[in-house]
Amino acid sequence: MNFFLNLNEREDFVKFCFDNAFTIIPDMQYEDNSYYVIKILGHYRKYMNECVRFFIISEKYKAYSLEMDNYEKDNKRIYYIMQRYGGPSIDFYTPFFAERNYNKIGPGSIGIYPFYYHYNEKFIPDSELKNAYNLLISYIRKKSKKVKIGKKNYWIGINTLESVAEGTLEFVEMDGLDV
Repeated sequence: MNFFLNLNEREDFVKFCFDNAFTIIPDMQYEDNSYYVIKILGHYRKYMNECVRFFIISEKYKAYSLEMDNYEKDNKRIYYIMQRYGGPSIDFYTPFFAERNYNKIGPGSIGIYPFYYHYNEKFIPDSELKNAYNLLISYIRKKSKKVKIGKKNYWIGINTLESVAEGTLEFVEMDGLDV
């Protein structure tokens, strides 16, 4: 699902996640093979300045820990979470930098995959992942208006539309965007 949610709407979404027993993990470079687990809004605010993608997990559907890999850069080992490995998880991509620096809002997305991997072995998640995903996208839909941009549908937050109408926020340039 593609969306435009302003900072306040994204934070409300994250609060909704926490209220429903989800945990958020930032997709970033780590110093070792353990990742940060975010359970409160203040920590989310800290990490949203460092990364644009997060993994949303829940004990209801998590079969495995998220899996990490590493590489060497400037004689230093860098660790990262491998997308689709472990979990399963819900991907939450939410650009922030253009809004903060230029009062422009870009599209974000939330999604799941039909299958994941655990140590290179493919597995299909149970229905709890789909149920959780449906809960999250229904929250976004209730707070948004559906708009077709080019060939894709986007859900634009009501507050985002109001901010654009007031002139306090602009959409990034996109072909077919006429709201």
